[in-house]
Amino acid sequence: GYKDVKERSAIVRFKVKDEDAYILAWTTTPWTLSSNVALAVNPDIDYVEVKIKSDEQTLILAKIAIRHLGDDKLEVLRAFKGSELVGLHFETCFPYLPAQAGIEHKIVAWEDVDADEGTGVVHIAPGCGIEDFELGERIGLPKVMPIDDMGIYLDGFDWMTGKDSHTIADEVFEHLQADNKLYKVEPHEHSY
Repeated sequence: GYKDVKERSAIVRFKVKDEDAYILAWTTTPWTLSSNVALAVNPDIDYVEVKIKSDEQTLILAKIAIRHLGDDKLEVLRAFKGSELVGLHFETCFPYLPAQAGIEHKIVAWEDVDADEGTGVVHIAPGCGIEDFELGERIGLPKVMPIDDMGIYLDGFDWMTGKDSHTIADEVFEHLQADNKLYKVEPHEHSY
């Protein structure tokens, strides 16, 4: 059967290459960030570029997801459709991982993206979940497989190698925080 469980979700900053902006993606599975190969946006959703108070960075997220910024929102600089983001390149969470070598990280279009819960930007790891796998197959994304059948990280994942993916969230958050890539951690309730 199913039961409602509370877990922590993360809003992560991804630096858009050749732009002075970060795109915010939401994930309920921080262990999969090791295997990120793309970010997905809905080309028909309205997105905004927002200046924030905490560090005066420019962040990009879906317009209806602006609630996640709370009092940190300083100014909306512009609004645009997600289609403007498709094809842009970004820096992944852990670019130094050997398993990430040679991957071209870019923003892709995916009509299934919404902003009802998250930021309107989905981090894509085709080696970690069925929906991501299917999208990756359809548009030709690489697959980075991080764990074995017991959930233990394989070689090629630096400080994660040999650790249990079920208990690594705190370390993932610490590394993201140290690299100024963690925007916020929030509780998330879902059926499991």
